[in-house]
Amino acid sequence: MTGERRYRAGEEIRVHHVMEATEPGIDVYVMGPKQVTDETVNGELRTAAGPPSADPFRPSEYDGRVVPGPAIDFNYEVTAYRFTRPGAYQILWKPGEWKSNVLEIEVVR
Repeated sequence: MTGERRYRAGEEIRVHHVMEATEPGIDVYVMGPKQVTDETVNGELRTAAGPPSADPFRPSEYDGRVVPGPAIDFNYEVTAYRFTRPGAYQILWKPGEWKSNVLEIEVVR
């Protein structure tokens, strides 16, 4: 999520990340902030890559509250970008085998 879909060149764009567990029986680790990995802009990796075989929503080390699904987790780091060139930018979060919705941002002069 971002505050807007249209930004001026050079303006900071803050991307908020949300994980939604829609099924019962899924544990949600709601304490954070947790690192955002595997986020791309126009297909180019812009954050650290996550471990390829680990469940990205089950921390390897965790000492916090766990709630059963269905539940929503908003406790991820916020990523920020500044684009100097006008145009369309597609932001995609791909943790593990999961994919977010594609967020399309328009940057204008």
